[in-house]
Amino acid sequence: MTQFFEHYLLWLPPYSPDLNPIEHIWAWVKRLRQDWRLDDIDKLFFYFMWICGSF
Repeated sequence: MTQFFEHYLLWLPPYSPDLNPIEHIWAWVKRLRQDWRLDDIDKLFFYFMWICGSF
């Protein structure tokens, strides 16, 4: 079924954060977040959507 939709499974070792691309993205987001001084939920939502839109 995955071949029909042109999706491919990528098998990784059970715990391999260095091989998992999402771990690199979350590390980048955490580094950016250190500088955020947010006082309301609207700013948090705005920054989150801005980060998601940059990929």
